[in-house]
Amino acid sequence: MFVPGEDENEDADVWKPGPEVTRELFLEWRDARRGALPGEVMTNPVWRWLIDSNISAHRGNGHFEGPSSYNGNPGWCFNRFGRSLTELPNATKLMIAGEHEDHYDPDFFIYNDVVIAHPDGQIEILGYPEDHFPPTDFHSTTLTGDELILIGNLSYPSQRRIGETQVFAYEIGARRFRRIKTSGEPPGWISRHQARLDGHNGIIVQAGIIDHGPDHGGYLENFDSWRLNLEDWSWQRLSHQPVGRWEFVREDGKPCELFPKRMSRMKTLVGFSDGHPDTTEFDGELLDRLYDPLVPHEALVDHDWSERTRYVIDGVPLHLNEEMDSVSLTVIGDLPPAMMDAYVNEIRARLAELEGVNYIATKW
Repeated sequence: MFVPGEDENEDADVWKPGPEVTRELFLEWRDARRGALPGEVMTNPVWRWLIDSNISAHRGNGHFEGPSSYNGNPGWCFNRFGRSLTELPNATKLMIAGEHEDHYDPDFFIYNDVVIAHPDGQIEILGYPEDHFPPTDFHSTTLTGDELILIGNLSYPSQRRIGETQVFAYEIGARRFRRIKTSGEPPGWISRHQARLDGHNGIIVQAGIIDHGPDHGGYLENFDSWRLNLEDWSWQRLSHQPVGRWEFVREDGKPCELFPKRMSRMKTLVGFSDGHPDTTEFDGELLDRLYDPLVPHEALVDHDWSERTRYVIDGVPLHLNEEMDSVSLTVIGDLPPAMMDAYVNEIRARLAELEGVNYIATKW
């Protein structure tokens, strides 16, 4: 069996199915699907092959010349992002949910299943209805006795509940999920976070991202910590960092052009040529110092090609992140208002000069 997290296997002798996986059987089990009953056993040779090979849905479908996902259903796949892996004391591994590809891909699907890998090599695949356990990805799992506590979810946009935090318990022996109703102040719709046991009756949640909704900044990096009390399922906020956030967008509403400029700049500096002349003209030196603060600072990473740039000014961390449609600035702490105004205006002016279009800076 593959090691979770490995890349797709390119060795044809390894990923090609055995004789038990016929085209007829593949077509029967090709589609991603939910369980009809909680803990429905859905183990079959096709999905076992896809687990062992760790190939994409597209590649598996192409091997059997199956129907296109563009006009039908996404293909079932175990090559996923945001899937949790928990190893029990008896060496059994529980792998829960996760997503394959992203929303733009025809095989995009967020799963809500459980795959159990036993020490002897046996694999079980259990399906669940959405009303029993919803599609879940980028969650955390914490083992507490004979249960797993699942916290957080990214999920489909239509299923996110802004301000709430998804919490489930998975009863290992009964193989069923139980939704946990919590109280107190939760982190919100958090995902990609870290969770760890705090003694015997609590779980600490920190880092990750929280979806605040489109009217309140959207996805924002989390710099605070919370504790979930396992005795009464109450949330307690442990920190409240002073955080300032700004977003820079083009005034014309078009996507930023920073990524292709960075790729062009990299090729120029390393002398790489892919045979296609680069006709884009821009100030490469301005791109190199795009976010450099005007005051004394420390750069935490080599920020020439990183999507996320980090600085420290007077002990206060500043994070800049480039997305397709915007650039975001997060300041974790307090700096003089005049200094922040000058820095924000300087970033806006540099972006405008680099792309030849006005930029708007909005504070959240």
